[in-house]
Amino acid sequence: MFSDLRTTSTASDLTALPKAQIGLGRTEAETLTIAKGFAVKSNPHPSNGAYLEAKSGEASASGAFDGGAGYYDLTVGYFDETDGVSQMEVLVNGAIVDSFEWNGTSGNEKSSPASRAEYLVGDLWLAPGDLITLRGMGDGGEPLRTDYIDIAVDTSPPPSRAFVIEAEEMEIVSGFKVVSNGKASGDAYLQHVRRGTDGDADEARAAYTFDRAGTFDMTIGYFDESDGVSSMRVLLNGVEIDRFDWDSRSGGRRANEQSQAERVISNLTVVEGDRLELVGRGDGREPLRTDFLRFEPGTAAPRATPDLWYEDEGEVIVALNDGAANFTERGTGIMVGDADILSGDFDGDGDLDFLKVNSSGATTPGGVPGDAQFDVFTTLYENDGAGFFTASTSSIVTLTQPFDDFLDFAFKAQDAADVDDDGDIDFVATEASGQSIFLLQNDGAGNFSPLSRSPADLPEDGRALLGDFDGNPFLDVVALTDADTVGVGIFLNDGTGALTFRDSSSPGAESYGDGQVIDLDGDGDNDVAFAASGEGRGIWAFINDGTGMSVATFPNFSDVDETGLIGSFEAGDFDADAGIEVLSAGAVDPSSGVAPGLRVFDVVTTGTDTAFVLKSFDPTIEGLLVAHADFDLDGDNDALIVPRDAASEMTLLLNDGDASFTSAGVVIPPFSTSEFSFAPIVNVAHIDETLVLV
Repeated sequence: MFSDLRTTSTASDLTALPKAQIGLGRTEAETLTIAKGFAVKSNPHPSNGAYLEAKSGEASASGAFDGGAGYYDLTVGYFDETDGVSQMEVLVNGAIVDSFEWNGTSGNEKSSPASRAEYLVGDLWLAPGDLITLRGMGDGGEPLRTDYIDIAVDTSPPPSRAFVIEAEEMEIVSGFKVVSNGKASGDAYLQHVRRGTDGDADEARAAYTFDRAGTFDMTIGYFDESDGVSSMRVLLNGVEIDRFDWDSRSGGRRANEQSQAERVISNLTVVEGDRLELVGRGDGREPLRTDFLRFEPGTAAPRATPDLWYEDEGEVIVALNDGAANFTERGTGIMVGDADILSGDFDGDGDLDFLKVNSSGATTPGGVPGDAQFDVFTTLYENDGAGFFTASTSSIVTLTQPFDDFLDFAFKAQDAADVDDDGDIDFVATEASGQSIFLLQNDGAGNFSPLSRSPADLPEDGRALLGDFDGNPFLDVVALTDADTVGVGIFLNDGTGALTFRDSSSPGAESYGDGQVIDLDGDGDNDVAFAASGEGRGIWAFINDGTGMSVATFPNFSDVDETGLIGSFEAGDFDADAGIEVLSAGAVDPSSGVAPGLRVFDVVTTGTDTAFVLKSFDPTIEGLLVAHADFDLDGDNDALIVPRDAASEMTLLLNDGDASFTSAGVVIPPFSTSEFSFAPIVNVAHIDETLVLV
């Protein structure tokens, strides 16, 4: 509405001026610090015998808030005369929080009692020292006569309200520095440091931890200059929620009005303690200048219901959730056989598909000693959006690797995600006889081709998962094998798909599995929780230092000895705090005094040490945990459990919001699967709805 006002920076106008104070109660407008355009005029009708009046052009005046941090109602008192339509904006730290027109018709053409008016800016977050600015332009015979500002404590705040975080106030994790600039909303922005300590540019990363809950439209203010193409990713609790390139060519080469830009992420739902991160790199002479985050109340998007898929009697079965944790099973007609099944939006149409992957045996081509070749066959089963699947695209990929007859040929497609940061879903596979990790890339339509082959010390079985362990957009691999090979090993992606071994952990004497890639310690990077068998059996964690290296200490629950059982686990946020909890219901060892039951552990970090601390124990719940999600859509994560020694029927454990669980009975009848990793493998996905973040 007021585009002619938005092109100037009041904050920069006030930089060298002493700041008036604005406290609770009334502050007379004539006591504010005038930046430009206003003059003090005496008149018998204002509250204290004077007001501010615009002389010509834009006028602005400000004061610093000297109250405590909190939510307030701010009221502007003014004279709304009938001989013009003035305009006014209310700014906090240079960011516009409200604007309004003086277009009343009930007064007259003079600054008289009949023309008195008030405008309320409700639910406004203010902190000590915040700069409050009134900025506007008179019109016709109405010269923006401004009387006072009233500040009152908001006694009934709604769950969501607008607020602004200046980028320079965020926690700088790496790669950013604060640079002063009068064109920025708070006179400064964050800028990518060109060179790190090793001579190369460090990744720029800044974080904000929410002190309130709500659903917001989040706007990132930045300077998109024309002399480079920077890139930024947005993470919430370690999960990427947006990414974009700064590729405008319409602005100039400087951080000014012409290069100001905004990126909006709609309907972002957060709770207190959630951690938001901005991660990126500058390019050319565009050093990722980031100005502010603005949060405006939004409407929570309808939440997709978490469904399930699993193997039963050799067929892929989907179990569709009605939103109240009632599941309807449906066969897909996809027979597993000796193939592997992966899920993801492989054709890029917004819903979840299945990919069937199998392989031929390895052969040694003539004239190529030491090499072996084999073919990988993929078939895409496309989702129609309602959870019905039809075979569509097929591809044949020929792979080559060193020949080693010590191990039997054992190719396995392991996990699917966007490995190469091109917007489509790829997958990772392993093959033991050639000691190989393969990355296969998707063309966006479900056709696959080789991206890379990397050497790794692998057994004939084992698992591999994709995740980011070093903070760049290219996904890395964690292999979960055994103590005689790589153990739990991190392999970093160099951006071309080439994987390099970084670090490993081997706490047990046998095998590792049931892995989850998750930020256990809340430091903004992914860790790995996993189960171990044999001596040292238990639930363990590889705690990442942010570069793919493990820290010196790591949490574990390993109270069972070689006569006991450890079972499976689920790691996630199960209570009202922002931390991660670990659930275990399968551990039992009478000789060590470990009774069966559901244990809830808090993941507690003190300094560099992370530990599993027992939060609660329920001896009435026992079995193997197979999945977790908010199945009843009540805002907290529930869990699914199967019996250890009986038919694999799934029982729903409903969460009360504080990690206290109650059995809601069997929701999936007994099923038979060949896919195990310390428990039957059950996958959570959105099957009959568009893929969304929840």
